[in-house]
Amino acid sequence: MRELERRFGEIEARMSEGPAADVYVKLASEYSELQPVSARSANMRRPLPKSRI
Repeated sequence: MRELERRFGEIEARMSEGPAADVYVKLASEYSELQPVSARSANMRRPLPKSRI
């Protein structure tokens, strides 16, 4: 999971640098595939509220 999150962050960073259009399209495609999984992974690492422990 950490590798996936690392890759997701790398894609975000590269997209924000303003790459060429063809590169951006490839990055955006990979980003859209990884985004839901990365979000779930981040939610799993979040600590539970004290009321649920």
